Amino acid sequence: MICNSSFCVHVHDLAQRHQLPLSSQEFTQLQSFVGGFPYLTRKLFYQAARCELDWNQLLASAATDTGIFSDHLHALLQVLQDFPDLLGAYRQVVTAETPIVLEQKQTFGLICLGLVRKEHNQVMARASVQ
Repeated sequence: MICNSSFCVHVHDLAQRHQLPLSSQEFTQLQSFVGGFPYLTRKLFYQAARCELDWNQLLASAATDTGIFSDHLHALLQVLQDFPDLLGAYRQVVTAETPIVLEQKQTFGLICLGLVRKEHNQVMARASVQ
């Protein structure tokens, strides 16, 4: 794995601590899947090591109703249902093919939830798990 960002260094260290060496392809999958969330990354490694699951099986089931991220995803869903303006804004983000501009309040709310990342004045979905 060749990467100089702090995310890469921390993930590599965490993988070693869990005795889970990552190939470059697996690292790219992980980065795309969890979007740099420390909590989700740690949870994924912990479950992989504890349950001795195959990497592909783990990723395939992680975002399901019974997967390891179900509690996190259900909590996000509840917040979005409680705030329809954020739900509508997030729908715009995930259906857009390119980054989009949202109202500042919506952008801030979605960033606080960890659902989007901002580049310049545009937002895009942060991770595929959501």
